[in-house]
Amino acid sequence: MQPRIIFIPLIIIFISLIILVIFVMARKKHESLPTYKNTIILNIDLEKKRLKITGNIKYKNVLLPHFLKATGISIFKWITIADFIKIFNKNDQVILSDVFNNQQKNSKLNMIVENEKESYYLTLLIEEIENKNFLGTLKWSLQNPNLAKIKTSELDEQYIAILKKSPNDLLYLKMNPHYIGSINSLTNKLAAFLATKNASDVLSLNLLSNTSAVFLEVPASLNKIQQELIFKKINDNNDALLRFVEKVVYIPKNLIANIKNHNKFECLISYLNQYNFNTQEQRHFVQNEILKQEEYTKFENKYQLGLKAIKRDLHFEEIDIFNSKNELVDLKLISPVMITRKRTKNFISNFANTNLINKLEMALLNKFLLASVEEKNYERIMCISEPNFVSLNDNLIKKISTQFPNVIQAITINSIDSSTYLIKRFNTLASRGVKMALKVSEFSNQIREIINESEFKYLIISKQMITKLTNSRNWLELNLLIKACEQHDKKIPIIYEITNQNDNVQLMQIKYSDTMYIKVE
Repeated sequence: MQPRIIFIPLIIIFISLIILVIFVMARKKHESLPTYKNTIILNIDLEKKRLKITGNIKYKNVLLPHFLKATGISIFKWITIADFIKIFNKNDQVILSDVFNNQQKNSKLNMIVENEKESYYLTLLIEEIENKNFLGTLKWSLQNPNLAKIKTSELDEQYIAILKKSPNDLLYLKMNPHYIGSINSLTNKLAAFLATKNASDVLSLNLLSNTSAVFLEVPASLNKIQQELIFKKINDNNDALLRFVEKVVYIPKNLIANIKNHNKFECLISYLNQYNFNTQEQRHFVQNEILKQEEYTKFENKYQLGLKAIKRDLHFEEIDIFNSKNELVDLKLISPVMITRKRTKNFISNFANTNLINKLEMALLNKFLLASVEEKNYERIMCISEPNFVSLNDNLIKKISTQFPNVIQAITINSIDSSTYLIKRFNTLASRGVKMALKVSEFSNQIREIINESEFKYLIISKQMITKLTNSRNWLELNLLIKACEQHDKKIPIIYEITNQNDNVQLMQIKYSDTMYIKVE
């Protein structure tokens, strides 16, 4: 009996050791897996249109936000892609639907989920691992509740009506055009900065998406000292914020009350953009009397004539494009025209420092959005300025592409700080089947970065860049751009804008087979 009694504890100890070894090995294996916080990895099955949280990841302190929990998603449970998409706003739903329906491209998307109490920023990176099977990395962060709330609005009659009823004054921030692609970055930096400076007098940030303008709403009850304090809080953070901003203008509520409609408001903003305040500072105050000043009334009359001319006179022409052998190719450039080229040139000269140039381009885009022009059986390039590209949402750009499959939308960039933004948007639009091109006006390293990391059909070298080729450094930069196009997966064709035959002879000496040119004035 005694040997049996001794044997039983030995068995228990042995089994316990085996369990301990298995537990330690499992723990080590689990600890060797990647660790994620505020992140989940999704297993996406596009064939069956479903997804779930992948089980081979170690999640550290991951508490799913309420909107993700509501879908029922887990490591063990598949949910439909349709149910997943429902948690986002309508604009993001359309984009996600397009990306999931197109099974060939990898994409990175930025989205917002918000309610009355909180806002979450989400990033979804979708990567193909095998045929029709993708991994999605979903990251989220909760917006700081102390931040001034960021709103996005359209400058229209509804916004002006809300503005006129508001008890608040406005601070208008004029964007530096070289940083227009960073406007979303500016609003986020500004909200974070004002929170750290405890600028509780700022009620909200409003990004007017169709004008690329940023406004701060502040109480109209602030006295002059309090107003100056907000200016000071912005100016004290010079390097982080003011490189994005050319000027800050304080617009009182009593002035806004006298603005009749959104065109009048846009006229005021255009006037403030070009107005010389005779001061070296970036902060300025305007009063109600500005609307009655002779200088402003002259500007407004001229501005209104410009608006009428766009509605009355705008049409477009197609400009021929030639190859290196001086032969016509099956590709045209769509160019806006105000009755004649001479009148178009005068219009651009007269309104160069106003938003009417962008309005002229948007009026042309609207002709395509409204399908009031014919599709052709050859490709056509339509240029979109960077401010308009920033203000247009992806769904409108996709709509043009759907209605006119042979129209290639070329983005004209002049920012020095927008490569990351442009790469993301180019690749998102490419994943939705939109044909894009890039038109450049300045030599910079960022352009090569965009070429290397984006998908688009053509690179257009503007006449402004060609006039700078007398500088040997710029000539070298051009050759580096050509090399980047040549080494791109799709070998991107280059189109030069030339003003005279001498330009053409010089440029055609560069050995690159996919070269074309447009004759411009």
